[in-house]
Amino acid sequence: MCLVWQSISLWLTVKNRNEFGQKSPFVLISNNIAALAEPDSERKMQASELQKVLENALTDCQVIVQGDDGRHFEVTAIGEVFASLNPVKKQQYVYSGLNELIASGEVHAVQIRTFTPDQWKDAEKLRVG
Repeated sequence: MCLVWQSISLWLTVKNRNEFGQKSPFVLISNNIAALAEPDSERKMQASELQKVLENALTDCQVIVQGDDGRHFEVTAIGEVFASLNPVKKQQYVYSGLNELIASGEVHAVQIRTFTPDQWKDAEKLRVG
């Protein structure tokens, strides 16, 4: 994708005006695409905000969200629903509550861990500190 974008950008830089000296519509389009590609650096989502979003979307799960940079988060979801799902379906289930935020760029990366309540109790016993 980067190579394609660089090629398009180079072509648009070279041919940014038509034969009448008017700005090419491609320059306007490329500016809009660049604006969409870059996440809004002003908006930083807090872990507590993301936790509320996921709690509303995954009503049958307990959700714990950590992350302090506003774009990268660790999500732990605990629910009986995970007992019958394979690993891919577990990830998809959690991502279903995140799709809009990822598409908008508010959330860039998520590490997801899923547990059943029994698995979570066992993990808690192993946790130190």
